[in-house]
Amino acid sequence: MDRPLKSPLACALVLLVWVMGAHAEADASAELGGDRGSVSEAVPEPGAPAEAGATAEAEPKGDPEAGKIFFESIQGGNCKTCHYTNQLRMVGPGMENVTRRHTREWMRSWLTDPQGTWQSDHPETEDLKSRTRKGRVPVTACQKGKMTEGQLNDLISFLETLEKD
Repeated sequence: MDRPLKSPLACALVLLVWVMGAHAEADASAELGGDRGSVSEAVPEPGAPAEAGATAEAEPKGDPEAGKIFFESIQGGNCKTCHYTNQLRMVGPGMENVTRRHTREWMRSWLTDPQGTWQSDHPETEDLKSRTRKGRVPVTACQKGKMTEGQLNDLISFLETLEKD
């Protein structure tokens, strides 16, 4: 007699979790700027020439608080799984002062197409290669097309807040 009651209850519980998860994911996507467009459309390929007159100052700034949420959120970038916000190394390097080591342009390229950036002959990539053990290619969970333009701007703006003296 107990068996038939457990099965409908289990089904109802699974359905409830599934429905709540779908709503939470949609809410998180909206909170993280999921409607701001596709990065793959907005970020040039590594090594592509910059548009005439383009400067680092012309790049749009994001919201550092939204970037922090994206950095820490499982529904967002989940960057904190591999990176600390200080100088300590976890799986990946610590993010403190990362914006002193790399330009916004290079970070945009790395965050949207890490393998393409690694294979480029960009000076910042060459510097990174010189500091990486020979033959060891950095692996990253950041994948091309996973972030919107807004999320990318927010994340880089958050990383800029991690500069320390």
